Amino acid sequence: MSQQHPFDDPFAADPGPATYVPSAGHDYSRSVVSHTGRSFRPGFRATSGLNAPLLLWAASACYMLELCYILWLVYRVYEESHRINSIAGALLFLLIAGVTTLVVGMMKAQLWGRWGLVAVTIVGILVVVVPDLWPITLLGIGGAILAWLPSNKYWFGYR
Repeated sequence: MSQQHPFDDPFAADPGPATYVPSAGHDYSRSVVSHTGRSFRPGFRATSGLNAPLLLWAASACYMLELCYILWLVYRVYEESHRINSIAGALLFLLIAGVTTLVVGMMKAQLWGRWGLVAVTIVGILVVVVPDLWPITLLGIGGAILAWLPSNKYWFGYR
């Protein structure tokens, strides 16, 4: 079946293979999703995170601010005791690497990145009872809301 222009009659007879040839701007790496009704799952290397929608940039900023706040808390603890346990340091490194990987995955239109950040947000909601960790909860909820707004569905390949 040939590709049709989005405003063509879908029930009209198929006029041939070359009725609608997409222009150079109709590829996923330039954040323009094709006009098919099916969902499109691009590979990790097929997209550029620089072309992500502005709301995803804002969600990424929320999660990166969350990491900066955690680093500031760890620095404050280190300043008071002048010691950091090696296990705590390794866990901090894994947290930073994991959240950064999930943010990059979300910016490159991967669903696992968005779902992983939802899991990070749920953990952030659970730590709201700790006195100094309430900003993590607010930033996580804000980032999750921005990441799941309906206007971002085209970036993740949904129609």
